[in-house]
Formats: sequence, structure tokens, C-alpha cells
Amino acid sequence: MEAKEEIREEIPAPQRYLDNMWLLLVASFLILAISYVAWGLIEAFNVPTK
Repeated sequence: MEAKEEIREEIPAPQRYLDNMWLLLVASFLILAISYVAWGLIEAFNVPTK
């Protein structure tokens, strides 16, 4: 009987991060929150004054 060799390839780090659903969810919320805050600050500073 021949022994089967298990070949385990190491998964690259970017693929591990992109496979993590919760990490992507948190990243999307952070991107949205930062963009909305930045948009709000830009709008607040562009309010015309007398």
C-alpha cells in the first residue's frame, strides 16, 4: 500500500484577510464612517459667512 502524501499549501495573507467576512464588514463600516465624517467636515468648512 502506498502512503499518500498530504500537500498543504500555505494560504497567502491577503487571501486570508479577504476570506474573513467579519473583517470585511468592519472595514466597510470604517470606510463609510470616515468618508461621511470627512464629507461633513468639508461641508461645514465651506459654509459661507458674512
